[in-house]
Amino acid sequence: GAFMYWSGMYRIGQCEWDKAEADCHESVALLTECGDQQESEIGRTILAAGLGFCGKVKAGLREATILTSAAEQRLNDQHVAWGLTFAARCHLAQGNADIALEYLEQASESLRLGSDVTALMMANGTHAAILYDKGRKEEALAILDTLMLDFGKDRAIPLAQCLDGYRWLALVYLEEWRTGNQSRREHAMRACKLLKQFAGYFPMATSAHLHAQAKLALCKNKPNATQLYEQALQAAQNLGMPGEADIVVSDMLNLPELSADPEAYQRYSATKISLREQLNSSDSKAHA
Repeated sequence: GAFMYWSGMYRIGQCEWDKAEADCHESVALLTECGDQQESEIGRTILAAGLGFCGKVKAGLREATILTSAAEQRLNDQHVAWGLTFAARCHLAQGNADIALEYLEQASESLRLGSDVTALMMANGTHAAILYDKGRKEEALAILDTLMLDFGKDRAIPLAQCLDGYRWLALVYLEEWRTGNQSRREHAMRACKLLKQFAGYFPMATSAHLHAQAKLALCKNKPNATQLYEQALQAAQNLGMPGEADIVVSDMLNLPELSADPEAYQRYSATKISLREQLNSSDSKAHA
């Protein structure tokens, strides 16, 4: 049973979505049948993460909710935090940032009480990104600065579920740099290197890496930023990650350069609407 969820986690990193889902379902079924609730919850965590990453957010939310409820009954704060974290990313993918923020605040509280430091990279990057987007920049940067202090000196953690942490660490610091805050420039550069390392482990991070490189090009006033954004968007779509594509195109629509090109702005606006419809649709259409 445990072997199957490790196989599923490997396949998630490689974007083998259907095989990953099958492995994780088999793992949860076998471990539940054996009565090993602890291990079956780990399998369900990986299942929920994979479903969310490949755009099957309704199914991902369902599995994360089952996980959270089961862990609460067993008073397992660590697994509660995992469930809340992956439920939050599903809510965020559907445009429900307020619910996602509430869940991540609860997850952060649970994680502060425990010793699962890796889970901080899973949860706190997204937490900071939502706060930043809501204008609560000092709180967001404080969370990211703590992540950088804890993880920035080492190599990237080779765990696929940490994608959100490394992506947002890079993107938020780069946005600070792009909008004039030079004090986070070195952090932004280091975060980009960590994300590049992470993408070297996992093809699933290819789009996030290209997205960060596009923002870095903007910060350095290089002419290839638009091309890199296009590559990031195409990579997300090719890898079967509509949520990742939505993150890229949402950032593109905020660029002042794009507002000067009405035709391009309209095209990317239509892409975003299509992606959001996909992320809110039945899961059978996630890879359509």
